[in-house]
Amino acid sequence: MPTKVAADEKLAKRLTAAGSTAIALEPRDEFDPRFVLPATVSREKLVFVLDTGAAMSLLNANAAKRCDLKAITDTAVAVNTELGEIRLHERLLPAFALGTHKVAGGRILSGELDGLLMNERRDTRQLDGLVGQPIFDEGNAVIDCGTRTLYLSDPLEREWPRLRGEWVCVRGQRDGVEVADPRKWSLAFSERGTVGIRHQDPKKAGDATVSILNDAGQPLLAVGGKSNDVPLFEQVGSLARYAIRGNRLSLCYSLPEAGAKLRVSARVPVKFESDRGSGCAELEFERVGKGPPELEPVVVF
Repeated sequence: MPTKVAADEKLAKRLTAAGSTAIALEPRDEFDPRFVLPATVSREKLVFVLDTGAAMSLLNANAAKRCDLKAITDTAVAVNTELGEIRLHERLLPAFALGTHKVAGGRILSGELDGLLMNERRDTRQLDGLVGQPIFDEGNAVIDCGTRTLYLSDPLEREWPRLRGEWVCVRGQRDGVEVADPRKWSLAFSERGTVGIRHQDPKKAGDATVSILNDAGQPLLAVGGKSNDVPLFEQVGSLARYAIRGNRLSLCYSLPEAGAKLRVSARVPVKFESDRGSGCAELEFERVGKGPPELEPVVVF
């Protein structure tokens, strides 16, 4: 989805009133007009360049080291750039901030990016990474070039009215095996950003944090927690594909590999599937009571 550009001051006021966060942009320097913006990762102050044409966000290796970001795997990923092929490592990125806008964590690629970021000039501001299209999609970004302002909104803010309420599990399958007594499980989205995972056996119940991520235009439900184990989802860092159709909520997520309790899911389901050999679980929930009224979409542009 192309990033929108604000047309006038009235639109900027509407965006702020609707809950979007305004982030001030400024050129890197007099010789490099690219917009940069401040970021905070693990309490480290970083500077990112805005790149609406980048298919992904990237982090420089020295910034990843300063923020003590752990590698998910030892295998490097080859990525083609305008400067040729570079080798990058996938790392776990905690929740961070762009200006004052909070962004849910996830996975990010990092490597030696000084050439790509044009950090060779020591007389200019050093860049720690670039912000690419996925973050713009997740935040429904609008750039007001006239006032040099980036507006980002919280995807959870938009989705919460549809998620809010109690859902009872009516069907489930894990890697080809049907879930026994699925109605023993339920989900309660009551406090924004938190889901209560309920079970008839209190020992299997618990709470988890939730946020919404974007995967090529499709929403993902990110499930977190304070411990390694999360009830039902089994692991911190689970990323579940979800879909809400009327009073039905469908979830699909990867199971821990070989039964191990992994801190980060190594993959996200490409589609809703749970047949034997898929390594995925698929759960279907039914809303308890009435859902929120359907709202007419607001057309801004």
